Amino acid sequence: MITHLHSVDSKLLPRTSRRFRSLLRDQRGSIGIIAAVSLAVLLAFGGLGVDAALWMRSKYNAQGAADAAANSVAAAAAIGNPASRITAEANAAANGFQNGMNGVTVTMNNPPASGAYAGNASAFEVIVSSPQQLYLASALAGITAPIVKSRAVALLVAGTPAPTFPTCVLGLSPQPSKLM
Repeated sequence: MITHLHSVDSKLLPRTSRRFRSLLRDQRGSIGIIAAVSLAVLLAFGGLGVDAALWMRSKYNAQGAADAAANSVAAAAAIGNPASRITAEANAAANGFQNGMNGVTVTMNNPPASGAYAGNASAFEVIVSSPQQLYLASALAGITAPIVKSRAVALLVAGTPAPTFPTCVLGLSPQPSKLM
């Protein structure tokens, strides 16, 4: 007599297949899964937006620092300061961007290395470069923090009179009655 033995796999496979098909047809909880995936994507793009806004603010701050430094350098050159003093003026006038601190570089070129006034000895170029940080966008793979660079050029125009000294400084008191 031949006995047919049923293997465990022969019963398990149809049962597993039926359960898998019923799970595919079951729609309970699908909104939760879709919401979780959508929320993760939404938060990632929100974090990238916040970081980009911070980078743009830093770009505007760096541009203001470069503009102030270029004006300061040109004013120092107009009154005949030596080159070492002019370079120190560029570093001192870069508001909030100190050369060598936290990866910031402040570079002064006379004549400018690029742009419309390249090679013009009467022009002074200041470049402010500052690496940025990732805050919320660090959760995204492959995102690297940018380096913000700003450039300003000041041109000394021939025939413009140099400032005369002594200069006058006006100080205003919050209590005008005490000045009288």
